[in-house]
Amino acid sequence: ASGDQTYIQFRHESAVMGHIQIDDSEDTILYNTTSSDKRLKKDFKDWDDSVLPSFKSLKPKLFNFIHSKNNDGKRKGYIAQDNVDNFPEAYPKSKAIDGDDTEYYSFNPSGMVIYLMKAVQELSAKVEALENA
Repeated sequence: ASGDQTYIQFRHESAVMGHIQIDDSEDTILYNTTSSDKRLKKDFKDWDDSVLPSFKSLKPKLFNFIHSKNNDGKRKGYIAQDNVDNFPEAYPKSKAIDGDDTEYYSFNPSGMVIYLMKAVQELSAKVEALENA
């Protein structure tokens, strides 16, 4: 195919919530998992809370999944229940196993982006203050 084309759309009722498309001019795949256009948002309020303490509380783990047959090497990651209060957009719950009504946490990397961007802003302000002291 040629030109910008959307291949997958994520919808909630009639609203497009995100999509995956190809950008032919850049020869890249775009993963737009959340709408960001101001015209699609309302009830704005500044977010002034510091996120740096939340990052300090992260505790990385080494682990194996229950279903893993290779227990020699461990995976690196985090435990959702330890972090969902600080990063709720990054740890949604859903039914992950067919025939099981139990909701399990998963990790949504795009849900962490807003926290990472805010942390960079906070750290930049701290560095700037130190440089100007």
